[in-house]
Amino acid sequence: MPTTGPGPITMHEAGIKPFIHGLQTMRLIVQMAREVPNADEIPTTRLFPDMLPFSFQIIAASEAACKMVQLAGQHVPEWSSEFKGLSWDDMTKRLDDTIELLQKITPEDVKGSEETPCYFDFVPIGKTYYPGKEFIFGVNYAHFMFHVVIAYGIARSKGVPLGKANYLASYVQPWPYDVYAEKIKAEEEAKALENGAPSS
Repeated sequence: MPTTGPGPITMHEAGIKPFIHGLQTMRLIVQMAREVPNADEIPTTRLFPDMLPFSFQIIAASEAACKMVQLAGQHVPEWSSEFKGLSWDDMTKRLDDTIELLQKITPEDVKGSEETPCYFDFVPIGKTYYPGKEFIFGVNYAHFMFHVVIAYGIARSKGVPLGKANYLASYVQPWPYDVYAEKIKAEEEAKALENGAPSS
């Protein structure tokens, strides 16, 4: 599904749609990660010892996406930042709630928000305000995608059968996420049967 239509890019196309797509990608990562045999290990897995775990990436991406409501003059929701002990259902709900939040924002809601002050908080620099357009392109989208990519990397490192097609799926076309996960599982079971292994 193309992110933008003809003509100049709008604030909704730049500041809302890409975050929805990224959250949908994370939703697929979670959906597929919870299906692997070692799924219980993944929420606490880190890409490197001094980095934060998979469950943190979900919360951090959600928090970054939630900040985009500032473009519509709305207050950022004060949802829990706790990432320890989250279940797969907890992570799925957090992503679904964030997607729903952004889907309620219309192009009219953010029209003319290029100069709307939006805050970005990052521990090394504290809370800093940016004009809406700079907030999207200067800091928050890069911040958001960092956590999406780290979640992908952690899942991949634990054997989750993800690929670039999964990562890009929500950006390029409507994608039946749960159906696709089932398709992958069915293909793996068929392959196992061909190799003489019992199906799960």
